[in-house]
Amino acid sequence: MSHQSPKQHTAQEIFQLLESQNLQQKKGYIEISFADLTIRVKDKSAVGNLLQEWFGLWLKKHKIFYRQKSNTQEFPDFLLHPISNQEHLLEVKVFDASASPNFDIANFDAYVRSLRTNAYRLNADYLIFAYRLDDGVFRVTNFWLKKIWEISGVMSTRPIRVQEKQGKIVNLRPVIWYSQKPAVTKPFASKTSYLQALRDTLAQTHNAAYADTWLIEVNQNLEQHFQTNVDTVV
Repeated sequence: MSHQSPKQHTAQEIFQLLESQNLQQKKGYIEISFADLTIRVKDKSAVGNLLQEWFGLWLKKHKIFYRQKSNTQEFPDFLLHPISNQEHLLEVKVFDASASPNFDIANFDAYVRSLRTNAYRLNADYLIFAYRLDDGVFRVTNFWLKKIWEISGVMSTRPIRVQEKQGKIVNLRPVIWYSQKPAVTKPFASKTSYLQALRDTLAQTHNAAYADTWLIEVNQNLEQHFQTNVDTVV
């Protein structure tokens, strides 16, 4: 009897399959077994990496094709296209639902630098899980499939929300994109406004000429990859 080969799926198809499985109704446990001892883990520090590993096994179980780079720390977490490293890119992010999402979207300097030549990164999908770990019981409370501009927004001191240390921008950080409260910062409405915010942030950290040159190069690279401009690339 032949085994079924994994089939290519889009991020949206994967998300719809996840939705059909009522994940929010399920519960689980994180355990470690070693030297005839098994303990149930209550610490949250490793949940992100473990849930990403679980997701890889889930893809295999459902015969969904994916690849990963040899350096698993390199963007993206999952390549859904059998050949291309520029299409169907999927990043997985995880956060504790008892707090606001505060994960690192990307290192700021490395990210803006990469967009000059790898502007296709703008089209990556972000699969985001919110979880709770209460007294060793693990639950996924919600999950979303978003583009990067749909989880990014402004902050009081910068045109885009970032993490800063000693006055230097370190990482891009998300806004609370799912909040319905009027006072909570909304995510950017489009890829164009997101790129403009990155440009304005570079104008703060460098200068306007540097930022303008950066934006021109990113747009040119988008056109090179997709034969179209930023407003029409989805």
